[in-house]
Amino acid sequence: MTGFEQVLWYIALPASLFFAIQSVLTLIGITFDHADTDIHHDGDAGHAYFPIFTIRNLIIFLMMFGWTGIAMVRQFHAGIPLTLAVSFLAGLALMLLVALMFFGISKMTSSGTVVVDNSIIGSEAKVYLKIPAHKSGQGKITVLVKGIQKEIQATTEGPDLPTGSLVKITELKNDGSVSVAQL
Repeated sequence: MTGFEQVLWYIALPASLFFAIQSVLTLIGITFDHADTDIHHDGDAGHAYFPIFTIRNLIIFLMMFGWTGIAMVRQFHAGIPLTLAVSFLAGLALMLLVALMFFGISKMTSSGTVVVDNSIIGSEAKVYLKIPAHKSGQGKITVLVKGIQKEIQATTEGPDLPTGSLVKITELKNDGSVSVAQL
Protein backbone atom coordinates (compact mmCIF):
# COMPACT_ATOMS: atom_id res chain seq x y z
CA MET A 1 0.00 0.00 0.00
CA THR A 2 1.46 3.34 -1.07
CA GLY A 3 1.62 6.43 1.12
CA PHE A 4 -1.02 8.10 -1.07
CA GLU A 5 -3.38 5.16 -0.63
CA GLN A 6 -2.83 5.27 3.15
CA VAL A 7 -3.80 8.95 3.17
CA LEU A 8 -7.00 8.06 1.31
CA TRP A 9 -7.79 5.38 3.91
CA TYR A 10 -7.10 7.92 6.70
CA ILE A 11 -9.66 10.22 5.07
CA ALA A 12 -12.30 7.61 4.15
CA LEU A 13 -12.52 5.63 7.40
CA PRO A 14 -12.94 8.48 9.93
CA ALA A 15 -15.32 10.33 7.59
CA SER A 16 -17.38 7.14 7.21
CA LEU A 17 -17.44 6.65 10.97
CA PHE A 18 -18.56 10.26 11.56
CA PHE A 19 -21.17 9.89 8.82
CA ALA A 20 -22.54 6.70 10.42
CA ILE A 21 -22.70 8.31 13.86
CA GLN A 22 -24.33 11.42 12.47
CA SER A 23 -26.89 9.33 10.56
CA VAL A 24 -27.84 7.24 13.61
CA LEU A 25 -28.16 10.35 15.79
CA THR A 26 -30.32 12.04 13.16
CA LEU A 27 -32.57 8.97 12.93
CA ILE A 28 -33.17 9.00 16.69
CA GLY A 29 -33.87 12.72 16.64
CA ILE A 30 -30.61 14.24 17.81
CA THR A 31 -29.35 16.89 15.43
CA PHE A 32 -26.48 19.29 15.60
CA ASP A 33 -27.86 21.99 13.32
CA HIS A 34 -26.56 24.70 15.63
CA ALA A 35 -23.05 23.36 15.16
CA ASP A 36 -23.18 23.61 11.38
CA THR A 37 -21.18 26.46 9.97
CA ASP A 38 -23.74 27.38 7.36
CA ILE A 39 -22.84 30.20 5.02
CA HIS A 40 -26.00 31.93 3.91
CA HIS A 41 -27.39 35.41 3.47
CA ASP A 42 -29.46 37.24 6.04
CA GLY A 43 -32.55 37.16 3.87
CA ASP A 44 -36.17 37.12 4.87
CA ALA A 45 -36.99 34.78 7.72
CA GLY A 46 -38.89 31.71 6.66
CA HIS A 47 -37.23 31.41 3.27
CA ALA A 48 -35.20 28.33 2.58
CA TYR A 49 -31.56 28.79 1.71
CA PHE A 50 -29.13 26.50 -0.05
CA PRO A 51 -26.85 25.09 2.69
CA ILE A 52 -23.62 24.04 0.96
CA PHE A 53 -20.90 24.57 3.55
CA THR A 54 -22.04 22.58 6.58
CA ILE A 55 -20.31 20.06 8.80
CA ARG A 56 -22.61 17.37 7.41
CA ASN A 57 -21.61 18.20 3.85
CA LEU A 58 -17.91 18.34 4.75
CA ILE A 59 -18.15 14.82 6.21
CA ILE A 60 -20.00 13.62 3.10
CA PHE A 61 -17.41 15.23 0.82
CA LEU A 62 -14.48 13.65 2.69
CA MET A 63 -16.17 10.25 2.80
CA MET A 64 -16.88 10.24 -0.94
CA PHE A 65 -13.45 11.71 -1.75
CA GLY A 66 -11.70 8.99 0.25
CA TRP A 67 -13.66 6.01 -1.06
CA THR A 68 -13.54 7.21 -4.66
CA GLY A 69 -9.80 7.71 -4.35
CA ILE A 70 -9.33 4.22 -2.95
CA ALA A 71 -11.42 2.77 -5.82
CA MET A 72 -9.45 4.76 -8.41
CA VAL A 73 -6.11 3.53 -7.05
CA ARG A 74 -7.08 -0.10 -6.41
CA GLN A 75 -9.46 -0.85 -9.26
CA PHE A 76 -8.25 1.41 -12.04
CA HIS A 77 -4.59 1.85 -11.03
CA ALA A 78 -5.00 5.57 -11.71
CA GLY A 79 -2.24 8.07 -11.06
CA ILE A 80 -2.38 10.65 -8.30
CA PRO A 81 -3.53 13.63 -10.44
CA LEU A 82 -6.41 11.68 -12.03
CA THR A 83 -7.37 10.13 -8.69
CA LEU A 84 -7.44 13.55 -7.01
CA ALA A 85 -9.50 15.08 -9.82
CA VAL A 86 -12.08 12.29 -9.97
CA SER A 87 -12.28 12.03 -6.16
CA PHE A 88 -12.75 15.78 -5.82
CA LEU A 89 -15.53 15.81 -8.44
CA ALA A 90 -17.26 12.80 -6.87
CA GLY A 91 -17.10 14.37 -3.40
CA LEU A 92 -18.34 17.69 -4.72
CA ALA A 93 -21.18 16.04 -6.65
CA LEU A 94 -22.42 14.11 -3.62
CA MET A 95 -22.05 17.16 -1.38
CA LEU A 96 -24.14 19.26 -3.78
CA LEU A 97 -26.73 16.49 -4.14
CA VAL A 98 -27.17 16.26 -0.37
CA ALA A 99 -27.31 20.06 -0.04
CA LEU A 100 -29.95 20.15 -2.77
CA MET A 101 -31.91 17.42 -1.01
CA PHE A 102 -31.89 19.29 2.30
CA PHE A 103 -32.80 22.52 0.49
CA GLY A 104 -35.84 20.76 -1.01
CA ILE A 105 -36.80 19.35 2.37
CA SER A 106 -36.52 22.78 4.01
CA LYS A 107 -38.92 24.25 1.45
CA MET A 108 -41.56 21.71 2.50
CA THR A 109 -41.92 23.22 5.97
CA SER A 110 -44.82 25.36 7.05
CA SER A 111 -45.27 27.66 10.03
CA GLY A 112 -48.66 26.06 10.71
CA THR A 113 -50.24 29.47 11.14
CA VAL A 114 -53.74 29.75 9.71
CA VAL A 115 -54.36 33.19 8.28
CA VAL A 116 -57.88 34.44 8.92
CA ASP A 117 -59.12 36.44 5.94
CA ASN A 118 -62.40 37.65 4.46
CA SER A 119 -63.22 34.14 3.27
CA ILE A 120 -64.65 33.38 6.74
CA ILE A 121 -67.41 36.00 6.36
CA GLY A 122 -70.67 34.11 6.10
CA SER A 123 -69.24 31.03 7.82
CA GLU A 124 -71.08 29.32 10.64
CA ALA A 125 -69.37 29.20 14.01
CA LYS A 126 -70.08 28.11 17.57
CA VAL A 127 -69.85 30.40 20.60
CA TYR A 128 -67.05 29.20 22.85
CA LEU A 129 -67.19 31.95 25.49
CA LYS A 130 -70.38 33.97 26.01
CA ILE A 131 -70.59 37.06 23.78
CA PRO A 132 -72.11 40.08 25.60
CA ALA A 133 -75.00 41.94 23.94
CA HIS A 134 -74.76 45.15 21.88
CA LYS A 135 -70.95 45.20 21.53
CA SER A 136 -70.56 45.69 25.30
CA GLY A 137 -67.68 43.20 25.40
CA GLN A 138 -65.99 40.35 23.60
CA GLY A 139 -66.49 36.61 23.71
CA LYS A 140 -64.98 33.84 21.64
CA ILE A 141 -66.17 31.65 18.82
CA THR A 142 -64.73 28.54 17.25
CA VAL A 143 -64.79 28.34 13.49
CA LEU A 144 -63.32 26.04 10.85
CA VAL A 145 -60.76 28.04 8.85
CA LYS A 146 -59.19 26.19 5.92
CA GLY A 147 -59.86 22.86 7.62
CA ILE A 148 -58.46 23.90 11.02
CA GLN A 149 -60.57 24.82 14.04
CA LYS A 150 -59.64 28.29 15.26
CA GLU A 151 -60.71 30.41 18.24
CA ILE A 152 -61.46 34.04 17.39
CA GLN A 153 -62.53 37.02 19.52
CA ALA A 154 -66.08 38.07 18.65
CA THR A 155 -68.69 40.76 19.32
CA THR A 156 -72.37 41.02 18.45
CA GLU A 157 -74.83 43.85 17.89
CA GLY A 158 -77.73 41.66 19.04
CA PRO A 159 -78.63 40.06 22.36
CA ASP A 160 -76.27 37.99 24.55
CA LEU A 161 -75.06 34.84 22.82
CA PRO A 162 -74.55 32.02 25.32
CA THR A 163 -71.87 29.33 25.03
CA GLY A 164 -72.86 26.70 22.47
CA SER A 165 -74.98 29.06 20.31
CA LEU A 166 -74.62 28.80 16.55
CA VAL A 167 -73.73 32.08 14.88
CA LYS A 168 -72.87 33.47 11.47
CA ILE A 169 -69.77 35.64 10.93
CA THR A 170 -70.82 38.99 9.47
CA GLU A 171 -67.61 41.05 9.56
CA LEU A 172 -63.85 40.66 9.95
CA LYS A 173 -62.33 43.58 11.82
CA ASN A 174 -58.82 44.99 11.38
CA ASP A 175 -57.69 43.62 14.76
CA GLY A 176 -58.54 40.05 13.67
CA SER A 177 -61.74 39.81 15.71
CA VAL A 178 -65.15 39.28 14.09
CA SER A 179 -68.74 40.44 14.40
CA VAL A 180 -71.35 37.71 14.53
CA ALA A 181 -75.13 37.35 14.38
CA GLN A 182 -77.26 34.61 15.88
CA LEU A 183 -78.52 31.96 13.46
